[in-house]
Amino acid sequence: MKIKSLLLDNFRNHKILKIDKTSKFNFIIGDNGIGKTNVVEALSMFSPGKGLRSTSLDEMVLHNAQKWTVFGTFANQDDDISIGSEYRIADRRRSILIDAKSVKSSDAILKYVRIMWLLPHMDYLLSESKTSRRKFFDRITYNFFPGHAILIKQYEIILKSRLKLLKSNNWDEILITQYEKMLTEFSAKIIKNRMAALDYINEAKNQFTSNFLKPSIHLVCECVKHINGDFNSFMSDSFRRSRALDAKIGRSMFGIHRADYNVINTKKNVGVKFCSTGEQKAMLISILIAQIMVLNSEFNIAPILILDDIFSHLDANRVNELLAELSNLDAQIWVTTTYIDQKAIELQCKEYIKIKI
Repeated sequence: MKIKSLLLDNFRNHKILKIDKTSKFNFIIGDNGIGKTNVVEALSMFSPGKGLRSTSLDEMVLHNAQKWTVFGTFANQDDDISIGSEYRIADRRRSILIDAKSVKSSDAILKYVRIMWLLPHMDYLLSESKTSRRKFFDRITYNFFPGHAILIKQYEIILKSRLKLLKSNNWDEILITQYEKMLTEFSAKIIKNRMAALDYINEAKNQFTSNFLKPSIHLVCECVKHINGDFNSFMSDSFRRSRALDAKIGRSMFGIHRADYNVINTKKNVGVKFCSTGEQKAMLISILIAQIMVLNSEFNIAPILILDDIFSHLDANRVNELLAELSNLDAQIWVTTTYIDQKAIELQCKEYIKIKI
């Protein structure tokens, strides 16, 4: 799947922006502050959630406008597909249209398009908060298994309901037990999806032809140890033991929502927090490349990859290796940059265009 044309209407600083020609590599070039990232943010609205900046949808509306619209035409194997995403300030509601038909949830887009991104503020993602790491790997997981996103939402809804009841100090044993049973069922499915996604990534990265760092990644969660054994009993006992503490501090202290990912630099055999910015970025790139390889080989999906200011912290050799690796993949690449190394582009990219903003 690749995007053939893009229209932005009152999105961020762009009143009207049309892109009618695309290629495998699309280099968006312009000075800082001109709105390059706003273009790829619009692309990210063809995925579930709030896009690559995770900001309020209100903030995306051009000043003094009442709505924004992002419309794209995508080339499918059999036919073109049109997808529109629109947000109206008056309704505080985002609507999605696929081939002019409204869909109930943005998750429906995953049936047609997979979009991934790497941004400058993500350079330290692997070494910062476990919440950020978990969300990053969950996004990878639902690119493989679209139902994973729904499972996470359902789990979070039930978890909040359980905590609300516990904080009321008026526990209904039957209802609490029912909540915990549902959490256990969702947990088993979520863990299995996470483990399967990691197996895919760890296997794919070992097939790289470049010298990009190939990190070792492990899911860290006490629940995982029991997934093939006494899982239901373990979860039931653990939820029961955590009730008093959860009610007291107003937080759910046990569950798969507290899982983490341990990322190791295999060349130095050290944790990611002890790696340089360049090494951390190289490991992130490896994970993204591995994800595309899996989508290509296991799911016959050609994703769209957004790389915002990707060349920062990468030397000339790394840039060449990155472009060469991406050239071998079935994916459409969108890159924002203030500077472009024309020799590297001509050497590694057979199909490309420059889009000046």
